Amino acid sequence: MNTRNNNNKLKKGCLGCLGSLVLFFLFVFFTAAGHVNYGQSSLTTPVMIGAVVLALIYFILKGISKNYQSDTLAEKNSRQQVLNTISEKYNEQIKALKEEFDKETDGFISESKNTIGQKYDRKFQELETDYRIECRQSISQLKSDNQGAARLEKIWKTGMGIGLAVVFSVICYIFGLSLEPEPKLSPLMEKAEQRTWNAEQIPMPHLEDATKYVSNPDSILSEAVVDSMDNVLYRLDTELGIESAVVIVGHIEGDDPIPMVRGIYNKYGIGRDNRGLVIVVGYLDHSYFIAPGRNLEADLTDTETDMLAREYLIPSMKAEKPDSGMLYLVRGTFALMAQKDMPRMSSLTSNTKSKEDEGVSFGWGLALVVILLSGWGLAFYRKFKEMGWTDYGASHLAKNPFYIYRPIETSDGGSSSSGRSSSSSHSSGGSYGGGSWGGGGSGGRW
Repeated sequence: MNTRNNNNKLKKGCLGCLGSLVLFFLFVFFTAAGHVNYGQSSLTTPVMIGAVVLALIYFILKGISKNYQSDTLAEKNSRQQVLNTISEKYNEQIKALKEEFDKETDGFISESKNTIGQKYDRKFQELETDYRIECRQSISQLKSDNQGAARLEKIWKTGMGIGLAVVFSVICYIFGLSLEPEPKLSPLMEKAEQRTWNAEQIPMPHLEDATKYVSNPDSILSEAVVDSMDNVLYRLDTELGIESAVVIVGHIEGDDPIPMVRGIYNKYGIGRDNRGLVIVVGYLDHSYFIAPGRNLEADLTDTETDMLAREYLIPSMKAEKPDSGMLYLVRGTFALMAQKDMPRMSSLTSNTKSKEDEGVSFGWGLALVVILLSGWGLAFYRKFKEMGWTDYGASHLAKNPFYIYRPIETSDGGSSSSGRSSSSSHSSGGSYGGGSWGGGGSGGRW
C-alpha cells in the first residue's frame, strides 16, 4: 500500500515537472509570436518566467524526495561503507607498491630511478582503473538492491535536464530577439545593391517630360510618391521660379553625393538665373546633399537646408521610410520658400533598434541568464553532493606517488601564416535653364 502511494506521488510530481516545462514553452512561443506581429517584447520577461518555472521544478523535486527519505539515507550510508572498504583495500596495495619501489631504487642514480618510476606509474594507473571499475560495479549493485533511491536519483537528474532545457530556451529566445536577421531585400533593391550611379549615367525625366523632376531609377520610391513630389516641384518651378532636380538611388559612385551634385549642375545647368536646386540621396549609402544654385543660396541658406534634412529626411530614413522622407522634404522646401507654415510629419517608428539599445538589452538579458544558470547549477550540485551522487570513490583513493616520474609530453608547434586578400569590392520634353552651383548647401549621413 505504501509503495502504491509513493508511486502515485511520483507520477504527480513528474507530471508537475512536465507541466511546468510545457507552460514555459507555450509562454516562449506566444511571446515570440507577439514580438513578430507587434514588435514589442522584453528580454527580461522570459528570464523571470524561466526562474519561476525552475523554482517550481526544484520544489516539486524536493517534495518527491520526502517520500524516499529513508531509502536514500540507507543507500547513502551503504554506499559510503562500500567505498571506504574498497578504498582501504586499494590504498594498501598502493602503499605496498611504494615500499617496493623504494627498495628497488635504493642507491640508484636519478636517471635509472626515473625509468623505474615510470614503470611503477603505469602499475598505479592499472590499479586506479581496477579501483574505479570495482566502485562502479558495487554502486550499481547497491542501486539494484535499493530501487527507491535509484529512482529518486533518476528523477533529480531528469529534473536537472528539464531545467537546463528551460535555460537553453531562454538563451535561444534572447538571441532571437537581440540578433534579428537583416531584412530581406526586394528584387528591385537587390538590383540597386549591385550597381552605382554617377552624373553621366543618371536618367533625367525632365528632359522627356517638362513636368517631371524626380529621378528614381532604382524604384526606391513608389510611383504615387514620385507623382506627388513632381506636383510640388512643378509648383516650386512655375510659382517661385526655382527649377529643381531630385535624385534618389541605391548607391552613388564613390559613396559621395557631392561629385554627383557638381556633375548634374555642370552637365544640365539646373536653374534659370542660377536659381536651381539639386537634391541627391544615396539610400543604401545613407548619404545625402541638398545644393541650392549660386543665386539661390541667399534665400535658401546652408542652415535652412540642414534644418530641412534634420526635420524631414533623416528621421524618415532612419525609420526606413524613404517615401515619407522625400515627400516631406520637397513639401517643406516649397513651404519655406513660399513663406508658408512648414508641414508636420506624423510620428515615425523606426523599424530597427539602435546598436546601443541592442547591446544594453542583450547584455542585461545575458547577465540574468548567467545568474539563473549559476543558481540552478549550484542548487543541484549541493543536492547531488549531499546525496553522494557525484562521489564514486575517486576522492578516497590515495594520490599517485609516481606521478613525478611521468615523462613530459612535448609537441612541435607548427607555424602558420595567413595572408590577406583584397578584393575590389507624357507631355513634351523640357530643358534646364543653364544654372550653376556655387558650392553651398548641406549634406551628411544618417
